[in-house]
Amino acid sequence: MKKMFGSIATFGKRNFLKEARNEGGNVAIMVAIALPFLVLAIGGGADYARTLAARSKLQAALDSATLATYKRYAGDPAQREAELQPYFDRVLRSSLQERFERQIEIVGEELLLDTDNNTLRANIEAKFPTTFMRLVGIDPVVIRTTSEVKAGMNFTEVALVLDVTGSMEGARLDELKRAAKSFLDTVNAKLASGDPQGFKVSIVPFAEYVNVGMDKRNAPWIRVDDDVVVSKDIRECRRTCDNPQTRPRCRWEGNPDVGMREVCEGTEQYCPDGPGTREECTTVTDWHNVRWEGCVGSRNYPDNLQDEGYGANPVPGVMNLPRNPDYPADTYDGWQPWPDNNCPAQPIMPLTPLKTNIDDIKSRIDALQANGFTYIPIGLAWGWRVLSNNGPDDPFNEGADDETVRNRDVRKIIILMTDGMNRMAPNVDRPGWSYRDHSWRCEDPGACDASQYADERLAELCARIKEKNPATGRRNAEIITITFDVSDNGIKTLLRECSSMGSYDAQSGQLSEIFESIASSLAELHISR
Repeated sequence: MKKMFGSIATFGKRNFLKEARNEGGNVAIMVAIALPFLVLAIGGGADYARTLAARSKLQAALDSATLATYKRYAGDPAQREAELQPYFDRVLRSSLQERFERQIEIVGEELLLDTDNNTLRANIEAKFPTTFMRLVGIDPVVIRTTSEVKAGMNFTEVALVLDVTGSMEGARLDELKRAAKSFLDTVNAKLASGDPQGFKVSIVPFAEYVNVGMDKRNAPWIRVDDDVVVSKDIRECRRTCDNPQTRPRCRWEGNPDVGMREVCEGTEQYCPDGPGTREECTTVTDWHNVRWEGCVGSRNYPDNLQDEGYGANPVPGVMNLPRNPDYPADTYDGWQPWPDNNCPAQPIMPLTPLKTNIDDIKSRIDALQANGFTYIPIGLAWGWRVLSNNGPDDPFNEGADDETVRNRDVRKIIILMTDGMNRMAPNVDRPGWSYRDHSWRCEDPGACDASQYADERLAELCARIKEKNPATGRRNAEIITITFDVSDNGIKTLLRECSSMGSYDAQSGQLSEIFESIASSLAELHISR
C-alpha cells in the first residue's frame, strides 16, 4: 500500500512539473505578445499628457498674440489683416520660446478682422511630435485652436451720476466738467470702428432732487400737480413824526491824531420824539407762480428703492415751491418767506451713443449748474432707472432689456461722484408728514435724523442695485464711487462699501486723472472664446 502511494505521488509530481513547464511557456508567449501593447498604452498616455500641455501652451500664446494685435489695431483702425499679420506672427512666436514650446510647429494661420462687430479672430493649426505613438505611425499629432478678441466696451452703458449741489459751485464744478469731458474723450479715443451704438452714456445731475425733464409730465409713471398761481398778503408798516424839526447837517473832518473840525452844510429834518409816534401800514399782495420744473421726489419706502411698480405707486413731481403738508395740494401759503425747492436746471440726459453724439453730451456737461443740498439716494436711484429697461411704461427705456443683456453681454455701470454727505431726506417717511418733497433738512449732518435716514436708504439702495438679476444672471448694475474733497469718513466708508467695481477718493486737482483711469479700465479689451 505504501509503495502504491509513493508511485502515485511520483507520477503526480512528474505531471505537475510537465504542466507547469507548458503553462510557463504559454505565459511567456502571452507576455511577449502583450508587452508592446502595454508599452504603447503607457507611452501613449504620456504622449497624450504632453499633447494637452502643448495645446495649453499654444492657446495661451495665441490669446496673448490676438489680444496684442487687436490693441495695435484699435490704435490705428485703418490697418487690415495683411498689415497686422507680421506683428501677430512676431508676438505669437515670441511667446513660444521655452524648450518644450519650441517643439510646437505652426503650420497654418488665419487672421480674421470683423470691423462690423469689432472683433479679431485667429485660427491656428500646429503639429507636435510624439515619442511612443510614432511606433504605430502617429507622428506628429495635429493641434487646432482658436482665439477671439473683442472690445469690452462694445456693449456698455454708463450712467454718470454727478453731484451739482451748491457746494460744487465755482472751481469744483469747473473741475468736474473738465473731468467728465476727459472721460468721454478717453473712451472715444479707444473706440475702434464698429457698432456706433456700442457705448452709451447718460448724465444724471443730482442735488436734493433730480430733474427728469418737463416732457415727462404726462408719463404713466409720474404724478404731477397742476400749476397754480397763489398769493399771500404782506403787511408793511412804518412810523411817521407828528412834530418834525430842522437842524444843520454837520459832519466831522480831519485826522483824529492831529485834530478834527466840524463842517456844517445845509439842513436836515429830524423827529425829537424818536422813531415817530404815528404808525402807517399798507398791505401788499405777493403773487407767485407755483409750477412744475421737472423735478421729482421720492415714493413711499420701500418703493423708493425699487425700479418697478410705478402704476400702483407713481413717482411724485415736486413743484418749484414746497407746500405745507397740513394744507390742501393747491395751497402753498403756509411758508414765510417763499422758499425754492432747488430743482437742478439740467434734466437727466437719457442713454446716448457716445461715438455719434460726443459733442452733444459735452454740451450737456457744460450746462451743469450748482444749487441746492445733498440727497445722494435720489441720484443713485435714477442712475439705476436710466440704465434699466423694464418696458414702455417705466421712466426710461433707452437701455438694453434683459434679453439683449444676455445675448450681447451688455455691461451696465453707474459712476457716482459726490463732494459731500447727505443733508436732506424725504418727508414722506417722516412721522406726521405726507408730502413727498425732500425738505427734511440737517443743519448739523453729524447729529441729524434726516442724515441718518438718508444714509440708511443709500446703503439699502446700493445693495439692491448690486443684487443679481435672475433674468440676466448678473447684477442690476455695477457701481463705481468717487468722493471729491470729502472730509467725512462716514460717507467715504459708506460709498466704498457701495461700490462693486472700485471706489476713489479724489482731492482738488485729481478728478480728471481718476475719470481718465476709469475710462481706460472700461475700455480694456476682453477675450471671449
